[in-house]
Amino acid sequence: MKLLTIILLAILIIIIIIFAIAAYLARFMARPKLQTRESETNYAKENGLWDDYDKLQTQTYDITSFDGYLLKAEFIPAPGGSTVAGRQTTDAGKQTTGAIKDATAGKSDKYVIISHGYSGNRFGSVKYVNLYRKLGFNCLIFDNRGHGENMKAPCTMGYKESRDLMSVIDHVYERFGDDITLGLHGESMGSGMTVNALQYSPKVKFIVSDCGYNDLKALLMDLVGRKAPFAKFIVYPASLISKIFYGYYISEVSPKRYVAYNEIPILYVHGREDRFIPVHHAQEMFELNNAHVRNTGRGTCKLSIYENAHHAGSIVTDREGYLNMLRDFLEGIGII
Repeated sequence: MKLLTIILLAILIIIIIIFAIAAYLARFMARPKLQTRESETNYAKENGLWDDYDKLQTQTYDITSFDGYLLKAEFIPAPGGSTVAGRQTTDAGKQTTGAIKDATAGKSDKYVIISHGYSGNRFGSVKYVNLYRKLGFNCLIFDNRGHGENMKAPCTMGYKESRDLMSVIDHVYERFGDDITLGLHGESMGSGMTVNALQYSPKVKFIVSDCGYNDLKALLMDLVGRKAPFAKFIVYPASLISKIFYGYYISEVSPKRYVAYNEIPILYVHGREDRFIPVHHAQEMFELNNAHVRNTGRGTCKLSIYENAHHAGSIVTDREGYLNMLRDFLEGIGII
């Protein structure tokens, strides 16, 4: 009897330890240690990616997402465009999409929404803004849910964020009209949420997916497995905890499900030396997407691998090459 009690107690302790570790993993994803505006700005400046952003005319305001959550956004007009000073507010002091409708008189009908990565903020997207403006684009950058200047909220690694992005897309069309040309660009988690949003059939003309994961569960099992191969299974209880406390199963964030029948032109970009999200994530999405293109003759996709680039470092490794890559892709699909 004592032996049975000891065995049962040992099993109980093991279960508690497993769920404690799983809870830590779930919370780690949901509550990232956030980068500051200064850290993002300094990184861009140190790598020659900031340019004269501080001198540009920008407009900062809130976009209301699908569940009422407010996303802090910043609009940067294309060269020759301008923003209108002064914005109406509600009684609560919150800016609304309706209040700023048509507040910008731009000369370009091309727009791009740029999404930053996990733990970052919208200023991490400035390095891409500077390139797109050279190509004649108006740019909109925003803080992801629970990041930057937004109110505290759990990060769901692309689950709710992809719906946030759909709200941002709706806002852009509401503000600038249905006859614009709109594209998306995402980095890391920003890429994951962007491609994951394909399930909602976004009305966009192109997507650039830079160093994104193709399946969150597979990525986490890989990351855990590198530290402790026997502990990969911890992702399953972590998924259950994420559902209970944060509203989603880890398996529900799987961008590769949606590229298999995607017909929106996509450029997949990845660094060969990426040790956080390995390059095979982009390669697998490209293969799935390209198979659909070959079989149906609809859509197009490209894959660009930067040999010496680490995670989110393709643009750092070869900025001019990155600009030329964007130009070639956009010219190839008739956007510019």
